[in-house]
Amino acid sequence: MKKIGIATCFIDNYGACLQAFALQSKIEQLGYESEILRYVEPAGYGNHRNIVKKILHSQIIEMARCFFFPAYRKKIIFKQECDKFRVKNLHFSKKKLRTFDDVKKESSIYDAFVCGSDQIWNPTFYGCPNKVYYLDFADSKKRIAYAPSIGISDIAEVYQSEFKRLVGKFDYISVREQTGCNLIRKYSGKDARVVLDPTLLLSGAEWIKKVSEEKAIRKSFPKKGEKYIFCYLFGNRPFYYSFINEISKKYDLKVYIVPFYANQEHMGYNLIYNAGPLGFVELISHASLVITDSFHATAFSINLNTPFYTLLRDNPKDAKSMNSRVIDILNLTQLQSRLWIDENDTDAFTMDIDWNKANSIVQSKREADLKFLRDALEA
Repeated sequence: MKKIGIATCFIDNYGACLQAFALQSKIEQLGYESEILRYVEPAGYGNHRNIVKKILHSQIIEMARCFFFPAYRKKIIFKQECDKFRVKNLHFSKKKLRTFDDVKKESSIYDAFVCGSDQIWNPTFYGCPNKVYYLDFADSKKRIAYAPSIGISDIAEVYQSEFKRLVGKFDYISVREQTGCNLIRKYSGKDARVVLDPTLLLSGAEWIKKVSEEKAIRKSFPKKGEKYIFCYLFGNRPFYYSFINEISKKYDLKVYIVPFYANQEHMGYNLIYNAGPLGFVELISHASLVITDSFHATAFSINLNTPFYTLLRDNPKDAKSMNSRVIDILNLTQLQSRLWIDENDTDAFTMDIDWNKANSIVQSKREADLKFLRDALEA
C-alpha cells in the first residue's frame, strides 16, 4: 500500500483541525496509508527552545497562570479540546519535524505528498512563504496540491519570484478559491483547478455521524431542542453586534458565541469555551441561524443546510483582505444573498433558504473533486 505524506495546518483552530481530518479521511478511503507530517511552523516551537522557556511553560507555571488569569484558562481549555481531537482522529508522523531539513530527511519513507488545505499558501502566514507547505523538500516524489488557500487578493512583489518557483514544481495543482487560481496563472503561468475545501468532501450526513460518535457532555451548550443563533466571529466590527441583537430580538432567539474578544463576554450572550472541533460542527448543525465571518463556519452551514449570514471581516479595499474566501464559496453555491453587506437595513433579512440548488452544486463538485484527487494519487 502506498504511503502518502500530508503537509497541512492542524493548529488550535476549528477549521484547521477539521480540514486536516477530512483530507486525511478521504485519502485513506481511497485506499492509501497516510500520515500528516508532524510539522509546526517555526513559531510554534518558539516556546520550548531553551531551558528558561521550558520552565516558563512548565505545568506548575501553567496552573498558576490559569488561576490568576481567567482568559488564559479559557485558552488552555480550548487547546485541550483540540489536542483531544487530534489524538483521537489524526494520524501523524512519528517524529516531530521542526525544520525544513527535518522534513526533508523523513521524506524518503513516503511515496507521494499532498499539501492542503487552509491558508498554508498565504505568504503572510507561516513564513515568506513556507517551503514545507509548498512541498519543496519532495525532490523526485510526486507533489499534489489539494485546496491550499492563498487567502489574499494579491501577492506582494517581494514574494512573487519564489511563489512562481515553488508552484512550478507541482505535478497536480488545485486551490480552494478562484482568486488563488487567478494568482497562480498570473504569476506562474500554470493552470490550477478550483476544488472544494476538504470539509466539503464529507457530506453533511457523514459529519453528523462523526459528531454522534462523540459522547462528551457540554454544560455550556444549548439544551436539546433549544432555538438559538450561533456566532463565530474572528472580527470585532461594531455593526456585527447591532445586527445580532436586532435579529435575536426579532425572532426571540438566544445567542451563543465562542468569544474571541473581551467585549463579547459582556453583551449578555451565552458563552462557549469548551467546544472542540466536533462540538463546533454540532453547534452549527442544531442552530436556527449562524452568523459568522469565518470561511469554515460558512462552509459547514452550507454543508449542514443551516440558515446563515456571512459578514465581511475586512475592508474590501485592503490588499490583505481575506474576504475572497467567503465570497468565492458563496458564488460557487449561488448563495450570494447570504452575504450581509448592509450594516443597518435588516428589512431584507430572511431565515429561508432554498437548499436544492446549493446541495446539487456541492454534490456534483464533490464527486468531481474526489475524482481529481483519486486520479492524482493513482497516476
